[in-house]
Amino acid sequence: MASLTSRLKKDLQEATGMDRFARRIAKLEKEVERLDRALLDLDKEIGAVSRKTASLTSKGGAKRRPLIDQIEEIVKEHGGGPMKVTDIKNILLKDKNVKTRAKNFYAVITVSLNNSGKFQKTAPGEYKLIAGADKAAPARKTGPKKGPGRKKAAAKATAKKKAAPAAKKAPAKKAPAKKKAAKKAPAAK
Repeated sequence: MASLTSRLKKDLQEATGMDRFARRIAKLEKEVERLDRALLDLDKEIGAVSRKTASLTSKGGAKRRPLIDQIEEIVKEHGGGPMKVTDIKNILLKDKNVKTRAKNFYAVITVSLNNSGKFQKTAPGEYKLIAGADKAAPARKTGPKKGPGRKKAAAKATAKKKAAPAAKKAPAKKAPAKKKAAKKAPAAK
């Protein structure tokens, strides 16, 4: 009976083509799995390319050059000779496409020129490149001229000065204090 049932089932599958469809479905499922793996690999590659493209095209992607380097380049292009700050400002804003939110960009440029060791003031609002300044002249480092930073620095300096003499005087003062304590003790009895 079991063999008759299995034979009828097999004949029915052949007659309806179900066996052929089952094999075709199994083959298609394997193909879908292979394509899914390939799609995941492509997604990873697309993500990597997208991140790289975004970093190159976004505002923060490319490293910005320091303002003083751009100013130095402009002055070199104009012979290194005396140049007015207004001319430098106009070139930066128009030709170099520098964008700033500074309310007084003229002052920003002037401060940069003054703090750099590469430029010398020739006249009011006019600077020239110092000969031999190509070799990365260090910028002047000065402490804060105003505000709480200056007070803190001054306080630290005076604290250090006071601490050194106090350490020398302290042992000398302790010895007499012990003698006084010893003198007071007998008087208390």
